[in-house]
Amino acid sequence: MRSQAQTTEKQVKKEFEKLHQLLQEEEAARIAAMREEVEQKSHRMKKKIEEMSKEISCLSDTIRAIQEELGAEDISFLQNYTATVKRAKCTLPDPQLVSGALIDVAKHLGNLKFRVWEKMQEIVQYSPMILDPNTGHPGLLLSDDLTSMRCIGVTQKLPDNPERFDKSDLALGSGQGH
Repeated sequence: MRSQAQTTEKQVKKEFEKLHQLLQEEEAARIAAMREEVEQKSHRMKKKIEEMSKEISCLSDTIRAIQEELGAEDISFLQNYTATVKRAKCTLPDPQLVSGALIDVAKHLGNLKFRVWEKMQEIVQYSPMILDPNTGHPGLLLSDDLTSMRCIGVTQKLPDNPERFDKSDLALGSGQGH
């Protein structure tokens, strides 16, 4: 019984390791996708800030030039009045908030458990019939997931069990509710 418990425990751990591996890979992929989105949006915002900085610098230069002309003591300001007024008119649009600047949280978190569960279905197979290893004939080898068996032609050393088939290559199975 102890040997059977140790073997069963190893198999349970092995199956959970597969599930943990899938979850870790899925977590890494989703975090990488979110970080990629952050990187792209940061890059776009940086470009937008650079454009605005250039526009501000251009406006600052215009303001300085106009201030110098206003400070002139001669008649040149009045002679260039029309050109100065045209330069002084601000033609830059007001800064607009960029649509989609924030992270798409809904894309990364929405139905997360369900989408991971869907991926898990790709590796998890449901079997409506499970074979009982305590009843299997010693000449049968049951699969690790107890869903199939095959004749191996030799007799395995298995724990003695009054429920075990020893005359026919059989194993009991039970249906699993879904």
